Amino acid sequence: MNSIGMRLFVLIALFITIFSSLLIYRTYKITNQHVFHVVSQEADMALQFNLSIRNYVRSHIRPVMYEFVGEEEFIPETMSTSFVARSIFEDTRKHFPDFILKFSSDNPRNPKNQAGPEELEIIRYFNENPDETAWEGNIAINGAQYFAKFKARRMEESCLRCHGDPADAPESLLKRYGSTAGFYRPLGEVIALDAVAIPTSAIQEHLWSELKKSFTMIGLSFAVLLILVFVVVRLIITNRLSRITKHFAHAASQTNHVPIDPITVRGKDEIHALANSFNSLADKIVQYQASLENIFNSACPLCITNLDFELMQANEAYYAIWPRPKKQTGSLKCYESRPGPSCKTDLCPLQQIVHGKKEVVVERTKYQISGKELTFIITARPFKDAKGELIGIVESFQDITNRKMLELEKGKLIEELQESLNKVKLLSGFLPICAACKNIRDDNGYWKQIEAYIKDHSEAEFSHGICPECSKKLYPGLQPDDTK
Repeated sequence: MNSIGMRLFVLIALFITIFSSLLIYRTYKITNQHVFHVVSQEADMALQFNLSIRNYVRSHIRPVMYEFVGEEEFIPETMSTSFVARSIFEDTRKHFPDFILKFSSDNPRNPKNQAGPEELEIIRYFNENPDETAWEGNIAINGAQYFAKFKARRMEESCLRCHGDPADAPESLLKRYGSTAGFYRPLGEVIALDAVAIPTSAIQEHLWSELKKSFTMIGLSFAVLLILVFVVVRLIITNRLSRITKHFAHAASQTNHVPIDPITVRGKDEIHALANSFNSLADKIVQYQASLENIFNSACPLCITNLDFELMQANEAYYAIWPRPKKQTGSLKCYESRPGPSCKTDLCPLQQIVHGKKEVVVERTKYQISGKELTFIITARPFKDAKGELIGIVESFQDITNRKMLELEKGKLIEELQESLNKVKLLSGFLPICAACKNIRDDNGYWKQIEAYIKDHSEAEFSHGICPECSKKLYPGLQPDDTK
């Protein structure tokens, strides 16, 4: 079973087997359902035929007979619905001897209407379930399997004359059947069943015989199909895939980075496309390897850290910030290479990735060997092996130290400006001032001296003096002699 061709053949054979089994089963189910649908329709028709006969006797024949013989007379041959229906069914059963068309009762006047054990069980079911009027399904009668339908006939007021107190019954009925059987029935009790039963064993045997013929033909057809599939798989698929497999094995066995030889497969199908895809993949692998080397050697600091916090690989941009220790022996831990306040805490990106995060983007402070503090935006993502299992993280570092310094300086400048603005009070709007004494009216309607008002509404302070003009007016004798 190591050959892919054999596995493919087994899978196809298994699929064909399952498909054929489902097809056979589905065919059987559909045919069986169809047969029983037809049987059910036939039973419905027979039961309805029985009910129609009874209704006709009850609605048409019996009223006419009462006109001829009177209300006290009862002739079962023409006036009893069960008698007429049974007579017709007995003639019908001559042509269908396996069918059961019967009026069954647990206490009939006519012994021919005596219910069997199965019918007595149905009568008991109807009496225990007063809301039920009909039952259908598969049932065993006298050891044979039937599909049967039963219609319950319950005691009604119209039935009291013939099935209630014998004293109320027609005299001719009592003379013929006596005063015991069929009487003393309470209202609502099931007094009889209209029964139709169609044998299913013969139908099943005939159905299975026909299905076996069909199944044999289907089995032979699938056997031929399997042989053809085996030949086609071997010629078109297995041989060509074997060539591709050998080529893959040879390419995988190369230990150095030699170019991979292209593979040539004839045809224009999926296997040919597979060979071309292999050739394209070989070229792209070389291109991707070169691209990855360019990305890892970019100006952005990059590093790979394993789950033991060991620095697995880093690019030159990383080592330009955090140089390799000169006397380092053994593996270098990440928190030794680039220490910071979040190391060995739950804020560590590696810890967050291990706990399920798909990506971590954080702002962190790191220190150089010299003790200089740097600020980075660190982006960390999972680093997985070929099986998809987490083995570490890949981190990139964006230096935002200068930006943070500018932000700090900007914040200090804003604080200084705000502090300066808080010290400044401005007077604005219209000021009502007296034209004579120059007092100012405040918002409450009081007049204040101008220096008092300005002092209350600004940071200004006043020192009093006197101008030369006022000095001449107020103190003329104290003015110096300008002529001297």
